[in-house]
Amino acid sequence: MKKTAIAALLAAALGAGSTALTAGCGTSESDRWRYERIVYEEMPEVRSRDDAAARFQRLGASPKLTLSDCYQMALYRSEALAIDGEELARLQAQFEQVRGGVFPRISFEGSYSRQDKPPTPSSGVQQSLTLNERTEYKFTGHQPIFGGFREFYTLRQTNALYRGQEHALRHARILLYGDVADAFYAALEAGRELATTQDSLRLAEERLEELVQRNRAGISRRSEVLAQEAETASIRATVERLKGVLAVSVEVLKFLTGLPSARELEDVLPEPGEVPPVADYLARAARERHDLRAAAERVRAAEEGIGVARAGYLPTADLDVHYFTHREGVSAEIDWDLLLSFEVPIFEGGITQARLREARSAVRAAEFERARLLRDIALQVNRAFADLKAFQSELASLGTAVTSAEENYEIVQAEYRRNIVTNIEVLTAFDTLQRSRLERDRARFQAKLAAVRLAIETGERPGGKP
Repeated sequence: MKKTAIAALLAAALGAGSTALTAGCGTSESDRWRYERIVYEEMPEVRSRDDAAARFQRLGASPKLTLSDCYQMALYRSEALAIDGEELARLQAQFEQVRGGVFPRISFEGSYSRQDKPPTPSSGVQQSLTLNERTEYKFTGHQPIFGGFREFYTLRQTNALYRGQEHALRHARILLYGDVADAFYAALEAGRELATTQDSLRLAEERLEELVQRNRAGISRRSEVLAQEAETASIRATVERLKGVLAVSVEVLKFLTGLPSARELEDVLPEPGEVPPVADYLARAARERHDLRAAAERVRAAEEGIGVARAGYLPTADLDVHYFTHREGVSAEIDWDLLLSFEVPIFEGGITQARLREARSAVRAAEFERARLLRDIALQVNRAFADLKAFQSELASLGTAVTSAEENYEIVQAEYRRNIVTNIEVLTAFDTLQRSRLERDRARFQAKLAAVRLAIETGERPGGKP
């Protein structure tokens, strides 16, 4: 083979290798968008990280935010999603490493050696073999021919792990919606409780002013004024406590969404209506839960690990080619050589057998993990379903309680002005009305939150898709 022909072949191989290397290398931005496209797959208008940043800035400047708005902001800000996404980037890099092992490896090597001169003069041939200085430059090519299908099974295993991590990222995205909903409704509940208590404080102060006037006119006793003052002071203290609770709830929401300051929250989710049987939710969870799909992919990956371990029983073969651009001594005129080698495993002290048992154990463990997850999902769905039904029943009863308490308070107030009842009865009616309103508002928010949790436990989010 002519030296120029070999050089041309090596140059072509180097060019192809360089092209493949450039195509395989990804930047940090491309790696991030590889997993962020999964985060934003429900939003077709978001096609790049710049689109996501623009959406975040636009929502952050809005004076009023819904639960969906807060969730979309949290998608951009969540470090938890980014960590799960970086695991996807790592698995992609592992896949490319394994795939790269199938392609030839080409390198350029140079060497320089120096040795002591022989004590006696040598003949021409012997002198060329015992040069005291020798320089050599060569291109080296290595091509794996057969590796016992190890690379094949490893690629399939990494592929399964990658698909599983995609499902895990989608599940983390849904769980983030639950975290945002918890913070959103905690802030709404604290705000509504504060508003109701402030309204109660206003009524209590009006009541106190009325009692002071009646006391001055000799219609009511001083003890009634003091009792109302104590009640008003207690409500005022509750208002201050609720301001602190609201501030903490808003801070949690700001942490999740990245909001620079508090915003007005708008609840647009409808109250949950008639609930289908729990069996429908269980069936949907078994079909749609992404963590269950991820567990199934981990089982497949573990099964591919058996093939990786079994490859230790099979022979391997490799091809090595050297093309010398400069040689000295007796081999100076030899431009290239080729080595085809193979290895047949005969005895390895039981290492391959142990690896095979380990791989089979990993399969069983993955199957047990999936079975445990399936039972845990059934428990979560049943619990969320029971919570929703309980809050719906409680909300219906509390609606009736608030209506009765409002009517009772108006009647007692009117009777007090006619001196039919005492101030203690008025305070009791007022306290009952206040507690009924607070409990009704709390139950309304909790019922909506329970509906959100039930949707999440079945693998979806309200208004979204699995």
